[in-house]
Amino acid sequence: LDKLCIHQTDQDMKQLGISGLAYFLRHTRQMLVLWSPEYFSRLWCCFEVAAFYRCMREEATLGNGKQQRRLRIWPLTLGSFIFCSMLGFYFTIVGFMAAYMLPHHSMMPIYICQISVIMIFSFVCGRLARKYVASWHEIDHQLCTFSFDESECFSEDDRA
Repeated sequence: LDKLCIHQTDQDMKQLGISGLAYFLRHTRQMLVLWSPEYFSRLWCCFEVAAFYRCMREEATLGNGKQQRRLRIWPLTLGSFIFCSMLGFYFTIVGFMAAYMLPHHSMMPIYICQISVIMIFSFVCGRLARKYVASWHEIDHQLCTFSFDESECFSEDDRA
């Protein structure tokens, strides 16, 4: 998104865009980071988070100690987990409704299908939950081992 908001070749326009980013962050109450494993390897992403964090710290020291800004980091795997959970819940409810509407002598096939659906979605949701927890460990690792020199840039001039 930064490539769309900040000019990438004209240095004067780029500097104006960076200055605008600082203004934008100062007037932002919440920052939501939709984290993927590559997020903290990109220098611009780290710059934005660091700038927002600095605004949070300045506000805490100048104000009454109550932070008004919030930085939230959500791994993208959370969306997959929620989607899978909701889809499994939907199929479970539909299965129970179908079982309720059918004649009682044909319930066994419905129950077998229902149990199969629940088991499949439980397995998939369990795997996604494990990925979600692993994402938090990876976030912690990336933050602890961040290196300015190893971060990726569109242009090496950005490091200056």
